Amino acid sequence: MVSTILGALSAGDSIEMILEDYPNLKKEDISAALQFASELTKFEDIPYEFNQA
Repeated sequence: MVSTILGALSAGDSIEMILEDYPNLKKEDISAALQFASELTKFEDIPYEFNQA
């Protein structure tokens, strides 16, 4: 369902449009989907040492 919400938002649908299309959703569900996607995009920057031999 997260991918459906993100796909709709990226296609230009407003939150109101998504809520109309999926009446079982709440605004909090859309916020949770965005938060989940945000967490997935975080990464840890690990320094890389290049040793020339």
